[in-house]
Amino acid sequence: MFSVLFYVLSFFVIIFLFFIITPITLVINVRRKNQTINNYIQIKFLFISYKFKFNRISPPKSKGEKKPTDTKIETHYDQEDIKTLIPLVKNLLYPSGKLAKSLLKKTRINNISIDLEFGLKDPFLTGLLCGYLYSLAAILKQLAQKSYLGINPNFNSDVFGYKGIIIFQIQIYKIIPGFVSFFLNRDLWKSIWKILMTR
Repeated sequence: MFSVLFYVLSFFVIIFLFFIITPITLVINVRRKNQTINNYIQIKFLFISYKFKFNRISPPKSKGEKKPTDTKIETHYDQEDIKTLIPLVKNLLYPSGKLAKSLLKKTRINNISIDLEFGLKDPFLTGLLCGYLYSLAAILKQLAQKSYLGINPNFNSDVFGYKGIIIFQIQIYKIIPGFVSFFLNRDLWKSIWKILMTR
């Protein structure tokens, strides 16, 4: 009986270790051309694959069309509430930034490929922006194993379009310590509770 229980537990432990060691692959694909925006995020884990789509088509604006007037919602805050919230928000920012930094360190970026088409009303500004983007290409090479940045300036018209794909992997066991440290932070929960109790 003991040997059977041992083998069953060993089997589940092996399955658990296999799951936390196997990397999760995330694919971010973005594309914009004219008024059409096609974006999706794909998550791949073992034989499971799911895609979240974010598509939008903006109708062209007519010349005589008037912009809708924005309705302003007035909110009133007491000075005491603001003075109370500022240090609480600061207490939230530190653990959140620490968690984000930990996730970035444990994330392996496999591929970054971006194509940009842009043009500003002033050709001088278009050329200036083009120079900044070329300097960005050097940074991308340091971030990913494979990187590509295509820059296509248009000096004759005001346009903006892009297409790109980012593929990166995260292993669950590497990010568990960061989340545990984040959720065990007492100051974090104290700040959240005080914010919820603040009017």
